Order: sequence, then structure tokens, then C-alpha cells
Amino acid sequence: MKYSIQLYKNPWDVADPTTGTPLLENPIQGVKKISGQYTIDLSTPIEVEKDDVIAVCLTVSSDRENVTFLGSKVAFDLGN
Repeated sequence: MKYSIQLYKNPWDVADPTTGTPLLENPIQGVKKISGQYTIDLSTPIEVEKDDVIAVCLTVSSDRENVTFLGSKVAFDLGN
């Protein structure tokens, strides 16, 4: 199964997280032979500020189909 991950900052359209600013110069891409739950590390840290919203766009593809998951928005409250 192939995957691609891109992070977007502060998308203005709730239905389309790609309307935000891309945070990764290039999407993270890879292949997993066995389906399951994985942790994918970022090669470069990203900076967030109070009240930023980060949307994760995950595209998973196999020989039979291509599926994109849009969602997983995270709002950051860094305190005072």
C-alpha cells in the first residue's frame, strides 16, 4: 500500500483542507506491505502558533483503488 501525507496550516474552507498553506516542502511518501496503524515521523519539525489549525491529508493507494482521507484537523492551544 502506497501512502502520501501533506500537512496544511489554517485551511479557510472546512470541506477542503488543501486550501491551507502546505507545511511540507514535499509530501511524505512511502510504502507499507502490511495494513495497520503506523507512526510516520516528520523529517523536519513544523512550527505552530496559538490557535493554528493543522489539517492532515492522507492519500492511500493500492493496485485496486486510490483513497484520500481529508480531515484530522488539530487546533493548537499553546496556553498563555
